[in-house]
Amino acid sequence: MTTLNPNALASVKRRDSDGGDRRLVSITAPSVDVALAEVDRLAGESWCLGLVFARSAQALQRAGDHLGQALAGIEIAGCTSAGILDREANVAAEVQITLFGGSGLASAVARASLEQGSSRAAGSAAAEAVDRLGGRYDQTVLILLVDGLVGDTNDVVRGAYETVGASVPIVGGCAGDDLAMVATHQLAGNQLGTSGVVGIALSSSASFGIGVNHGWSPLGQPMTVTAAEGTSILTLDDRPALDVYLEAIGGDDGNLTNSGLAVRCQTRPFGLQSRGTYHVRFVRGGDLERRSIEFLVAIPEGETVTLMQGDAESVIGAAGTAVAQALTEIEGPPLGILAFDCVACRGVIGDECVPTEVNEVTSHLADDSILSGLYTYGEIARRGGALGFHNQTMVVLAIS
Repeated sequence: MTTLNPNALASVKRRDSDGGDRRLVSITAPSVDVALAEVDRLAGESWCLGLVFARSAQALQRAGDHLGQALAGIEIAGCTSAGILDREANVAAEVQITLFGGSGLASAVARASLEQGSSRAAGSAAAEAVDRLGGRYDQTVLILLVDGLVGDTNDVVRGAYETVGASVPIVGGCAGDDLAMVATHQLAGNQLGTSGVVGIALSSSASFGIGVNHGWSPLGQPMTVTAAEGTSILTLDDRPALDVYLEAIGGDDGNLTNSGLAVRCQTRPFGLQSRGTYHVRFVRGGDLERRSIEFLVAIPEGETVTLMQGDAESVIGAAGTAVAQALTEIEGPPLGILAFDCVACRGVIGDECVPTEVNEVTSHLADDSILSGLYTYGEIARRGGALGFHNQTMVVLAIS
């Protein structure tokens, strides 16, 4: 795991719109103290949103508390991560704070619990951030930060979509916990918790662009899910699912653990075909007794699935393609992009190649355009009627 010197300087990037009514600042730092010192230098300006990604719940809480004290009236949201994305490839940074400001940007935040009802209801409640914001500008996007280890993220997205409708695109990702896979944290205002969904309504006087791409292609014949329970597939084509999967990837039960299986299977996810494309599903692990395969979200009985293949080159190329797609939907270079990239993609390319991925992403950007983002446990992008939850995919929001 890459580490950073906690006494090193922060990486601070800023871009203002030509008219001066919109601005972004990204602060990526090896420690919270270093990041907050940079925040204090910006206290004289107006900001509508502070978005925080951090490696730990403590860092997330400290950053959020300080933003509320230092920048009056700012909306605050964030989550723990599985790594940071920025122009300097500071994947192991302790915290990243992205500030949105100017009269041409507005924001509102809402939080819902995944423990007090259905996932769909939680998604709907978090999407009420859009109502809180009101119709200040024509261009609005809903950003969702979700605890992907609890509930069903598919239903979270469905609930949000039912609330905001097709006119408001939805992007976002599932919080991480630095690969511990135990508990993730979400922040809304000064409220920090687990098992939550945070909805961030962001409205702009300029346009947004969205790009979604992955580097995976189908391998072998489609299979039918013939028995499933929760987020487990029990049988494929009426055979124990784990047996079918291990045969397909050339593995066996020798020294098999959930974490070991997840690492081995990063290059062999599953794909669900939808509207001429594939939505990727990450294999979280397997149950040796039930002979099941475990996922982060449910794959229902009767669904047709296909094994997928890819490598570091295809994953890196897909990241750049997602950025290029997002930029086709805006005019001119963006102020910056917000990127949600799967931690399993980071596993495929390896930390040593993160700079290569960052170079591919930034090759599509102006030199002063900001790159902010995180590695996630699942990615969200929904427009129209398409499926909204993804794994091992790059989702990009371009902000003009």
